[in-house]
Amino acid sequence: MDMGWRGSAFLTYSSTTGKNCAVAVRDPGDTRASVGMSVRLYTDSDWQEDNGVYTRYAGPVYVYAPSGTCVNWGAVIDGYSKHEENVACG
Repeated sequence: MDMGWRGSAFLTYSSTTGKNCAVAVRDPGDTRASVGMSVRLYTDSDWQEDNGVYTRYAGPVYVYAPSGTCVNWGAVIDGYSKHEENVACG
């Protein structure tokens, strides 16, 4: 997921473990910036998340989502937020 000049967020899936993994990566900078990362099952109301003040990245965050289960996920980098719903339904 492109986060503009702020960085990128990545969502991957392991068929071996049945887990999705999400990470937010900030582009290099001289100052600390708030970088948050969240991922959840689309049928679940609780986010598995890693939020805080980080220099380079947040996460990894894992959620069990067996084949055919969709997830909602999103990232926040330097106050810029972006989310996707019902993705990675493999």
